[in-house]
Amino acid sequence: MNLFPRTHWTEDTIHHLTSQSNLEFCSTKQLRTLKEACQRIGLPIQIKILEREILLRRAQEKLEEILIMEAKKEQELQQIIEECMRT
Repeated sequence: MNLFPRTHWTEDTIHHLTSQSNLEFCSTKQLRTLKEACQRIGLPIQIKILEREILLRRAQEKLEEILIMEAKKEQELQQIIEECMRT
C-alpha cells in the first residue's frame, strides 16, 4: 500500500489503514507516519495499535539479527571442528 505522497487523511481513512490486514503491507516508516497522523487527529486506539506494530517489527528485526549471528557462530564452530578432525 502506497501511503506516499501524503494526503489529508480523514479518521475513516486512518481506521482503514490501521486494520491488521493493511498494516502487513506498511513499512515501518509508513507506520510512524500513520502514528503521527493519529496523534494529530487524536485517535488513541489507533496510536496504541501502531505502537504495538512498530514494537513487534523492532522485536522481529532484532530476532532476525540474533538468528543470523547464531548461524555465523555455528558455521565458525563447524569449521573449527572440521579442522580439528583433520589434524
